[in-house]
Amino acid sequence: MCGYQEGYDSLIDEKSINKKKEALKRNLIIVKKDDKISVLPKVKTSCPKCSHNEAETWQTQIRSSDEPATHFFRCVKCKHTWRQG
Repeated sequence: MCGYQEGYDSLIDEKSINKKKEALKRNLIIVKKDDKISVLPKVKTSCPKCSHNEAETWQTQIRSSDEPATHFFRCVKCKHTWRQG
């Protein structure tokens, strides 16, 4: 260790801190709490409840690992969820 120490005041540069804060504000995206963001893929299929033709889809392993995964769908209109089968 060389023993050099820098003073606390020289570490804080108020101007650069304010620049960083402004840059963060410009890049900030605000999402309302009620907005639902879905990253699930959508497919063309008929909803058994409302007959809408688009649904989100995902697969989950709910049985033993040697069984195939279960394919789920959720209607984008009425939010009814069903499984393939």
